[in-house]
Amino acid sequence: MAEWLLAPALETLRFQFNEQFPDRNKASDGAIGDDAHRNQGSASDHNPWVVLDGQAWVTALDITHDPDNGVDMNRFTDEMLEATRNGGEYRLKYQIFRALIMDTRPGQRPFEWTPSFEHYGHAHFSVLDTRALLDDQPWDLPMLAGTTKPAEGGFRLRPGAYFGPLTGPVDSHGGATGWERDQVARIQRRLQELGYAPSHEGWADGRFEQETADAVAAWQRDKMPGTTRFGEVWPDDWAILFS
Repeated sequence: MAEWLLAPALETLRFQFNEQFPDRNKASDGAIGDDAHRNQGSASDHNPWVVLDGQAWVTALDITHDPDNGVDMNRFTDEMLEATRNGGEYRLKYQIFRALIMDTRPGQRPFEWTPSFEHYGHAHFSVLDTRALLDDQPWDLPMLAGTTKPAEGGFRLRPGAYFGPLTGPVDSHGGATGWERDQVARIQRRLQELGYAPSHEGWADGRFEQETADAVAAWQRDKMPGTTRFGEVWPDDWAILFS
């Protein structure tokens, strides 16, 4: 299982910001928590305490306030408030900016700005710890108009992780959870389509075992001969395999 993944809803939000504001400052961007956050346990959404389908999810994202390049979080957090209160956007749990928090949950003075912790250099966005976090549709806010979401089924493992043998090591993700099995099965089906794997029904079972590693390596020898990690699927392998 991947040690943690960023909630797909937030992957899309980050992608939209990057697409709309390609020159934006990312100095205060963040997802997984540092030591200070880790010490807070489930009190911080920067920690992967939410588990769905056997996968641990980080449900918080920080985006840098950079008005010089169009990312004015005063404006954006107002748009987010309007979208959640009146526009049908249902994924947000709360947002924090300039020492104020706006929570959407009943019993939390929903849709009001109330005092909170700092957050001056960036805005914090948390999504609900329900299946809403898996909804990767674009956020419909004016500042993000015209933006899209990551390519369907894109490579979503954390930096340093890859799809490889189910037996490990820890950075190798080969089908230990439902989400991983879906991704491995996509790799296997693609190798079948390209003629590098057995074509019989049932071969694409979502388990990255030796036959799958051999098929990946055969494809790499033809398409990525310069690789040093034969039999493993890294982001550059994924991009070419699904191009």
